[in-house]
Amino acid sequence: GLQNNVFLTQIYETRMKWAKPYFMDVFCAKMTSTQRSESANHLLKGYVPPGSLMHLFVRQYEKMQFDRDSEESYQEKRTKLVKTHHNDMSPHAGWCCARSEPTY
Repeated sequence: GLQNNVFLTQIYETRMKWAKPYFMDVFCAKMTSTQRSESANHLLKGYVPPGSLMHLFVRQYEKMQFDRDSEESYQEKRTKLVKTHHNDMSPHAGWCCARSEPTY
């Protein structure tokens, strides 16, 4: 049975580490896991009617993902890249590091 499957046993033992890699590309500014869950549920309810059949749920979930990704891409494209210019501190840093004792 599955209880004796070495691979499944090993990955089940590391289950506490699953969520971070899965949500690695999702920014959730200081939201708790409960807040993220409630937010996801609210979003999903806009796509999937209660009591839906599994195939409809999957289809609508994929549509929700597509819509979110499209909106994210649109926002990324319309956001202007701000370039900043920094003075090169290398000569100054080299000069500071070369001194044997600090002088005040």
